[in-house]
Amino acid sequence: MERQKENSIELEINRIISIEQQIKRSFDEALKGAAAAALKTGDAVLFNMGAIDEKRDEMVVLTSTLVGKEKELLEIVIEMTEVLSRFLTDSYAREGWGQPDIIPTHFNLLGTHWEYLCNGYQGYTAPAERLANLSSYNPSASRPMIQNSADLVKEACGLEITAVTKNNWKAEGETHPDGIVGHVYDILLAHETKCLQEGTRDTREERSIPVEFKKQFRNRANRLRRRANRLWTEANILWKQAKDDDPTQVTLILHCFEEAVGLFSINDKIDSAPELVEDVRKFIENLSEPFPQPPSDRDDPGS
Repeated sequence: MERQKENSIELEINRIISIEQQIKRSFDEALKGAAAAALKTGDAVLFNMGAIDEKRDEMVVLTSTLVGKEKELLEIVIEMTEVLSRFLTDSYAREGWGQPDIIPTHFNLLGTHWEYLCNGYQGYTAPAERLANLSSYNPSASRPMIQNSADLVKEACGLEITAVTKNNWKAEGETHPDGIVGHVYDILLAHETKCLQEGTRDTREERSIPVEFKKQFRNRANRLRRRANRLWTEANILWKQAKDDDPTQVTLILHCFEEAVGLFSINDKIDSAPELVEDVRKFIENLSEPFPQPPSDRDDPGS
């Protein structure tokens, strides 16, 4: 009987590790798209710099920066996933859970979401490649440059929403909003359910892990989602109204570019997607310690 229990524990641990490995394989495939886009935008920066159209140069530089920031977000998600996998496998080894349960199933749902995100990653980087190609023979105030810049901003907003929280995260109930952060919450719910079933919940800690997680990250995820939605709408309006030789549109699209870069940049004053995922990683990493206090709300122009 004891040997059977050990085999069951090993099986569950191996299931989690296999899912983590598949998540990393999907990530490696997504990096190929990021590398191609980075090469195209990098070449455009080299060949276009010094031309008479400084605004076009700025568009290309911001495109290159945005592609790099998007790649960094994917890398941070991978780091967070590694910590989550270690937390789950350590729980099995420490608690000696002997029966199959829903924890690997919910971790697999996160992996399925991640694979979907990575498979579609080329859709986020394709506008960057198009813009890089167009910049060699189109001025900044041309309709193609405005529309492709708007497409790039819209895809960046889409990546932020998909990677963080796809839907509004309601205050009541246990339904999660999808997205990576929502799936982590879902896994922590499954973990707590197992702890309660097995009677292994730490009696020294009265607070619920998923409740505390939601308390710390729900409002931040919702604010980022609203901010990305607002920026997507602004870029879409510019796309629809794009025309040739309108310097005002160039100024507006550059502002959208800067805000899109901000969505993916670590900043002490304004929250961002990588900052949120990094704090999720720290939350999981510190689960053996008292719950960290949530940081004070940063200014959020999208709230």
